[in-house]
Amino acid sequence: MTAQAGGPSSAVYRSSVAALVFACLVAGMMQTMVIPLQGEFPRLLDAEPSATAWIVTANTLSACAFSPIGGKLGDLFGRTRVAVILMLVFSAGSIIAAASAQVEVLVAGRALQGVAITVIPLSMSILQEIMPVHRVATGVALASGMLGAGAAIGMPLGAAVTRVAGWQAMFWVCAVLGFVSVVWMHRAVPRTAPAERGARFDLLGALGLMLGSSALLIALSQSLSWGAASFALWGVGGAALLVLVATNLWMLRAASPLIDVRVAWRPQVVRTNAAALALNFAMMGANVAIPQLLVLGTGIGYGLSPLAASFVMMVTSAAQVAATPVIARWSRRSGPRVVLAVGSAAVVVALGAPALWPGPLWFLVGCVAVLGFGFALAFGAVPQLVMAAVPPHQVAAANGLNTQIRTFGTAWGAALIGAILAATATAGWSAERGFLLAFLVSAGAAFAAVVIALLIPRAGCSPAAA
Repeated sequence: MTAQAGGPSSAVYRSSVAALVFACLVAGMMQTMVIPLQGEFPRLLDAEPSATAWIVTANTLSACAFSPIGGKLGDLFGRTRVAVILMLVFSAGSIIAAASAQVEVLVAGRALQGVAITVIPLSMSILQEIMPVHRVATGVALASGMLGAGAAIGMPLGAAVTRVAGWQAMFWVCAVLGFVSVVWMHRAVPRTAPAERGARFDLLGALGLMLGSSALLIALSQSLSWGAASFALWGVGGAALLVLVATNLWMLRAASPLIDVRVAWRPQVVRTNAAALALNFAMMGANVAIPQLLVLGTGIGYGLSPLAASFVMMVTSAAQVAATPVIARWSRRSGPRVVLAVGSAAVVVALGAPALWPGPLWFLVGCVAVLGFGFALAFGAVPQLVMAAVPPHQVAAANGLNTQIRTFGTAWGAALIGAILAATATAGWSAERGFLLAFLVSAGAAFAAVVIALLIPRAGCSPAAA
């Protein structure tokens, strides 16, 4: 099912776009709202730091494990219906988290919140169905960009709400936003018919993908605390890879697989997903290194408060919104492959410049703006490339797989850049050297995305396909 030139009226699809983009923004915000409080949760909940760390990890795990599954459910039962249900689950998880007094209950609530990330690939698939062909690139870019924009808004919003009304209020805000999203989508977004009528849900493939991806993400996220040579890291990581290989072999033979592995291994899909992995590594590297640099003392950093540093990072959100019309025009003119390469190159410049010249605050803010613009271009192009390379009835599942792979990049970037900055003191390096290496490694990941983008086959990614 593809976008229709004579589909819904302008007023209808504009309202639909607004509802879906709002849902994606809420899902993106949810990831980072708790980060300003991460160091305070052990005291607030009277729990060990190792236990409260799962407040972030459980959310990321559920988001990663469920993304391709939720996308497939959308293909089977209707993408709008599944998106609305997932936002209801998000709201329920928010209420559980807000009412919790124990860390275990809060972790369970955060895990339920995590499934909302799947609304982003579902929304992109819905927009491809309901929007006029010449508007699809704009809508998809907006929805895709909300993952990063929401994450940038979530930190200062969480800090501000907590300061005014306490940490539980942060989750009550999430619950209200979730219910607003449910009502808005239910009223504004047209019902989409199942894209795969009569197909059966691949339960074994779903279980294998959930177990394998969760174990791999745990290995990546815990690699810093476990140590690179630990048996736990290699044991969990190795077991995860074995489960994922076995799951892929099963899906190759299944009559109605969760993911069509042959399609997923098409060169355009594989290279686009690889570029997305590298870009999310770079994005998380920036999100780890730049806020730390902003709050460090003026001898090394800029001496800002954590709240002020969060507002600086919000510049990326404004830049992403500003980039949206550019994405649509460039995609139609040059194709999303070129837009992906240009956006990735902008990220290289934005991360490389402060490494080569650690200038005044205004210079770093300018780099943050370029960073947001580059990520908007790149992540706006990624779903266009994926959707151009897969059959229409598999679009939501393919976008869900891409979202899962992006989550792996996020976890890998957080672990490696965090390890670099943590090792600075133990290795006797200066702080400047640690930040230099963090920026250069992140810029190197973005440069890898440039190279991969240029290797994506031209077939199927023309401007018309976008």
